[in-house]
Amino acid sequence: MFARKKWTSLFALVIIASMVLSACAAPTPEIIEKEVVVEVTREVPVTVEVTTVVEATSEPVASVTEVTIPLSEMKTLYSVEADQDYTLYIALPASYFSSGKTYPVIYLLDGNMGFPDNSGIVRLNSLDGGAPEVILVGIGYGIGYGGDMDEFFRLRQIDLTPPGAERHLSFIQGSIIPYVEDNYRADPADRTLMGHSLGGLFSLYALFHAPETFNRYIASSPALFWDDQVAFEYEKEFAKDHSELPVKLFLSVGRLEEDPGMRMVSNLEEFHANLKSRNYDGLEMEMIIMEGETHFSVLPGAYSRGFRTVFQ
Repeated sequence: MFARKKWTSLFALVIIASMVLSACAAPTPEIIEKEVVVEVTREVPVTVEVTTVVEATSEPVASVTEVTIPLSEMKTLYSVEADQDYTLYIALPASYFSSGKTYPVIYLLDGNMGFPDNSGIVRLNSLDGGAPEVILVGIGYGIGYGGDMDEFFRLRQIDLTPPGAERHLSFIQGSIIPYVEDNYRADPADRTLMGHSLGGLFSLYALFHAPETFNRYIASSPALFWDDQVAFEYEKEFAKDHSELPVKLFLSVGRLEEDPGMRMVSNLEEFHANLKSRNYDGLEMEMIIMEGETHFSVLPGAYSRGFRTVFQ
């Protein structure tokens, strides 16, 4: 009888304690920007599959939940010219809320696909002093893995190639950069543009049409075959009126990307040689061919190496 009363009392205390703790837990408020920002989430969600074993003898039960990338935010900006919403994926450095200092900003193209990996890449590379802490801003469309990939590829092809590249660069210059620099402790004198494939092509478009917009450019596997090698024409026209190009430029490609139709490796080697022959004042440039890498496997290494190189 005594044992039963004892356990009953303990059980009641546990129930009361749980009720008190539940009452004290404050819900996380939703943050809404009411001007150019339509929606804000404090941390960028990433959907993952979690396997839970109910009993040692039962079959695994798969469920889907969301995890978050720490110190990250999602914001939505609207482009009048494109009549299109763009999602900004923003990763802040670990010291952001304690330092009070300003930070370089990396603007990442195809941010909805590349933000999860690159938020880790920039943070890890800053741990040993190989590169500084930075604010990473991924520019994308809110379409993640498992979303409407046909729509994603349609939108990026419009924005990252001519003639849409002109409008997209204007949107970045006139809306995205001012928004970031007005709302974060971003250093306006230290901007980097980073892109892969068509994103690499767009990075070169920006380099030769508005080189002063960014100080550093990372072009991974740029699609130099596009539109009858239009990027070669960008550079040729730029060279007619310019002898200076005071930026840091990193070019890379995977060795296994060479193809008779696209010639990713040989095109980049030729492009790099053309730039060297110009002897642009102020240009600091490095090109690497990453052995054993394909068009997609090359990405983490290319971005990591490019990030460290342009900040050396």
